[in-house]
Amino acid sequence: MTPMNSAKVAIGKDFSCIGCHIENHDESGLNISIGDDCMFSYGIK
Repeated sequence: MTPMNSAKVAIGKDFSCIGCHIENHDESGLNISIGDDCMFSYGIK
């Protein structure tokens, strides 16, 4: 059985954030990748 949504979010090691919003909509095959040692601040969408 194939999943209805194959979207993925991958976050590397030592990621940190304060007040960010990560959202992956119901769009098949949509991928978000955040690398190692990333720091996100307020207001990121």
